[in-house]
Amino acid sequence: MRYLVVSLLLLAFSLPTEAQRRVRFIEVKNIEEWEDALEMAKDNKRLLFINICSGWSQVCKRLTSEVFNTRTMGRFISNNFVPIYIDGDSEFGDVWRDKYEVPGYPYLFYMTPGERIIERLEGYQLDSTIIESGRKAYLVYREYPRLREAYVQGGLSPKGWRTLIELELANEGPEGARPLFEEYISNKSKDKWRNGYNLALICTFGSAPGEEVYEFVLENRDNLRINPEFDGEKYFESSFNHSMALAVRRQDSTILQRLEDDIFSWSEVGGNQKSELAREMYRTYYLGIGDWTNFERIVNTIADNASSGRETVLALESRFLIENFMDADALKAAIRLMQKSVEARNTLEKQLFIVQALVNLKQFDDAIKQLQRVREAIKDPYDRPIIDEYISDVRRLKLEAEQKKEKDD
Repeated sequence: MRYLVVSLLLLAFSLPTEAQRRVRFIEVKNIEEWEDALEMAKDNKRLLFINICSGWSQVCKRLTSEVFNTRTMGRFISNNFVPIYIDGDSEFGDVWRDKYEVPGYPYLFYMTPGERIIERLEGYQLDSTIIESGRKAYLVYREYPRLREAYVQGGLSPKGWRTLIELELANEGPEGARPLFEEYISNKSKDKWRNGYNLALICTFGSAPGEEVYEFVLENRDNLRINPEFDGEKYFESSFNHSMALAVRRQDSTILQRLEDDIFSWSEVGGNQKSELAREMYRTYYLGIGDWTNFERIVNTIADNASSGRETVLALESRFLIENFMDADALKAAIRLMQKSVEARNTLEKQLFIVQALVNLKQFDDAIKQLQRVREAIKDPYDRPIIDEYISDVRRLKLEAEQKKEKDD
């Protein structure tokens, strides 16, 4: 089977005129053929272009006839990638779809020989979209290592700097690419910060109180407001996100206080929105540093001002803590929030979330008592067996915990 795949691949690369008339996919049906395809891509230093589709899908048929059956796509894919077709409904396709979380057909991937997905496209795509995505994937795979090496050696050209920052931004996001941005912008004079590209970078990355770019924007905010190349809304959003990350990392709320005083004061966000944003900012901060007392306090304030209703906000925040944290103080805060929500409107679901929090705290007796109170309050007799089953489960968990404790002691 290996020789079949190799022969097909060699055919694809050795007959460029024929291959370039359309995309000539190599169908992979099992793990052995897949490993051969990866090896061939590695040997040729190419990415794989993977089309996972199905014979019954009308969209897949359209994609094949309208896009892949053209000279433009044939030339682009044949010259740069190893094209692979996988039948999503086959046994191998089932495994592949589960592994790479393919939700439907058609689904396209640009993947390295090391099986790292660089780009993915879902559904029918125009040839221009597939080509643009492929170019980005190619840059990440071939140009990024070269540019990183040039950066380490100190030999990046101005164009190289820009490309590397864009690739780092795509790979790592604004916070991951920030060291590159800060080094790049610090090597430019402030007069050059006002030019189109540098100003666009500043809006993309944002800045936090105390940073040089932040002070520059504040000092020049009147001129920047009327500069069509300065996207104030984008700068505000990126600065907000960066300041939040920095405040949590340093556990320094003064960063947020200055952000609120400075940027909030001249952003285009309305008065009520500013208050909501400020509350959400502190909620995220207290959540990030694990200050559950202040988190609970700010959530109560948010709930008091919520248009969706106080009890709804309290229940949602409590559920979020219970489902995402095992910290004892977080769970206790969650119970208090849910109890306040129950006071406004009692539901079985809320009561069961309180039980879940008590179980997570290993307060099994309290959890059983809570369930027994719930059982007594239930009016529908058909629901009582469900609660009885919950009680049995908690008793079992209690016994298992006691046995484990005895064994550890």
